[in-house]
Amino acid sequence: MAKGWQKIHKERFREAMKGSGGNKTIIAHRLACNRATVDNYLKKHEDLLQAFEDESEKVCDLVESRFIKTCLEGSERAMMFYLDRKGRKRGWGREPGQQAATPNAAPGSGLSEEELSKIARGGE
Repeated sequence: MAKGWQKIHKERFREAMKGSGGNKTIIAHRLACNRATVDNYLKKHEDLLQAFEDESEKVCDLVESRFIKTCLEGSERAMMFYLDRKGRKRGWGREPGQQAATPNAAPGSGLSEEELSKIARGGE
């Protein structure tokens, strides 16, 4: 990638991170270096590592918000996935290593698919 060694300044690194979603390959391409250089630079500079993690979290936030929208639009599959991952304290989901729920009932809920559909439609 890079022709010869060149010093990467922190501000240039910060600019390369913007809008990358925390993708190291994109950052490396923007800096004309390889991923190992990006990794080494992040290890050396804690402030840039924190900025990198913040950039990565932006993508997670975006995906999470779109996922929640999908749940609110009534996707039973999305709701089941969400409850399986986030609803364990309320008796939903399965223990790690346990098989997925049967198609006729929500895990731990005692609700049938028909009942889940009714909830998804807002009780209609």
